[in-house]
Amino acid sequence: MLKSLSTLRACAAAAATLAAVAVSAPHAVAAEKPTPSASQPSVTEAVANVCGTGYQQTAAWRLTAPADPSKTVATLYGYENGDKGCAILGNNQDSKQYMSLSLCKSDGTHCDTDSGMFSEYAGPVRVADKFCATVSVKMGKSASSLYLEFKDNPHLFLCD
Repeated sequence: MLKSLSTLRACAAAAATLAAVAVSAPHAVAAEKPTPSASQPSVTEAVANVCGTGYQQTAAWRLTAPADPSKTVATLYGYENGDKGCAILGNNQDSKQYMSLSLCKSDGTHCDTDSGMFSEYAGPVRVADKFCATVSVKMGKSASSLYLEFKDNPHLFLCD
């Protein structure tokens, strides 16, 4: 029963988060089960074990560029292991892209970031206390030529 209540709370929080994504970032599309683009079908497989033992996938958001909302350019994955959180940004493009992924404590005191030119994914980026950690994403042909950018976007992990 306790696990069911916890699952229900997590689902309610996820629904609220996904609704916030649609409002604050219209170029982000949420999905429970991401569908990688045909050009790179192995994105899901490539990130499956990157966070490490004991992590379970809890979120996957398909991200689209404002110029073409029908095309998934990246997939943001959230994983949890107890109170720990881990995020990975999967590249759904045919080539290396500049990617930046940051997880920050909700109080803003600390952020961990992985950025660079990646063909498969950015991350993993971890937080010791996943509750209300915020995520920031950037993607483009280079750091100065971005086509996808979130700032102060909704929480990837459950907030209490």
